[in-house]
Amino acid sequence: MGEKKKPGRFTLQFNMEDPQQRMASELLEQQGRHKAQFIASAVLSYIQHPPQGHGGDPPPIDEAALERMLLAIMEKHPRFAGTAPGELPEAEETPMPAEPAKGPWKAPMGDDALKAINDTLAAFQTG
Repeated sequence: MGEKKKPGRFTLQFNMEDPQQRMASELLEQQGRHKAQFIASAVLSYIQHPPQGHGGDPPPIDEAALERMLLAIMEKHPRFAGTAPGELPEAEETPMPAEPAKGPWKAPMGDDALKAINDTLAAFQTG
C-alpha cells in the first residue's frame, strides 16, 4: 500500500445493524465538529487502559499473597498437607451432624470433589 494522499484523514462507515456500532455512531454524531478529538481520546484511553478480558497481559501474580492463602487453607485443612497429587488422604470417620447441613450442600462432599480440591492444592504446591 502506498502513501496516503492526506494522512490523518479517514472514511468510516458503521454497520447500523450492529447495536454496538449503532451506539458508537450515535455518540459520534453528538460530538459535532469535535469527532476527531473524541475518537483520539477514546483510542488512546483504550490502548493505555485496556478493558479486562480483552487480551493484553494478565495481572501479575503476587506470589507472597498466594503462598499466604495456600498456607491458610492448609492450616484449616491439615489432612490435605503433604498429600501427593491424585492421592486422597485417608478418610477420617466424621460423625454425621445431628441436624441437616445448612447451605447449598445437604450431604458431605463426595470423593470426586475432595480429589478435585486436593489436585488443585497439589498443583499450587509443586508450581
